[in-house]
Amino acid sequence: MLALALRLARRLAVAAMSVGLVVILSLLLMQAAPGRFGDELRLDPSVGRDTRAVVERMRVADDPSEATRQWLRGAVRGDLGRSLASGVPVTRVLGPRVACTLLLTVPATLLAWGLALLVVRVLVRPPVSPPRAWVGLLLAVAQSLPDVVVALVLVRLALSTGWLPVGGMGGGNAAAGPAWVDVARHALLPVAGLTALMLPALIRHLYASVAAVADAPFVRAAAARGVGDSRRHARHILPVALPAIAPMAGLSLASLLGASLIVEVVFTWPGLGPLMVEAVLARDTPVVLGAVCASAVLVVIANATSDAVQYLADPRLRT
Repeated sequence: MLALALRLARRLAVAAMSVGLVVILSLLLMQAAPGRFGDELRLDPSVGRDTRAVVERMRVADDPSEATRQWLRGAVRGDLGRSLASGVPVTRVLGPRVACTLLLTVPATLLAWGLALLVVRVLVRPPVSPPRAWVGLLLAVAQSLPDVVVALVLVRLALSTGWLPVGGMGGGNAAAGPAWVDVARHALLPVAGLTALMLPALIRHLYASVAAVADAPFVRAAAARGVGDSRRHARHILPVALPAIAPMAGLSLASLLGASLIVEVVFTWPGLGPLMVEAVLARDTPVVLGAVCASAVLVVIANATSDAVQYLADPRLRT
């Protein structure tokens, strides 16, 4: 138990340092970027004098060095500050956006892993197992497709067929049925896009891990004893390949969060992606830092979950 507690404390310390470094780097990048909050309003001759005065006071409050110190002091206490554009606390702004992003990433992750395991199960079956070089080539080509291209292809497909709505989270159409049905219809295309973006890398990694175990002597011995393909795959291959597969869970979710930013912008899904783009363009530093911090925390949680699965699956780590 002491070793487990020390390992957990070390992981938490590394996670906190990682989130802190990501936030500090984002602060430096925001300070180095040209322009500051309210430049468009301040330079617009049609804006009144009172509005310009308010913008100037907010620009003074957005002084880089002072904003950095204030944000770091507040973040330690759980206060991420207020949006410069709306004055609303950043935590209230981020809450619904994080929920909308998870509404896409969680189903996409589960669907991608389920499809990847199914495809790998077919690929490693001896009678139909294709050459590994061809599988690797096809997966590499699919993995090289840009995220925005995949999203735009799905948009074009939806527009040409008219089967699914494109854009937004709900149209408020009473004929669409209950609200959750409307949200699910709007989420189908973004989830499909995220699944398609995640699937090639996931299949490539799982196929390499599972195929290496499928050729092991103990698996061939089990086949010689008459153990069926399904039982051999579930009882012999997957448990041995699990320690090599588990780290992919954290990496896959991290890459999926990056892809979701682009997919959400293309499909105008109200998640972290459009919020971060709007905040960066408006130089709304507290919102940008809050969104970056939320994304970093989600990645840390995903990595911690994959580490826990690997720790439980691999007895060598426990010794």
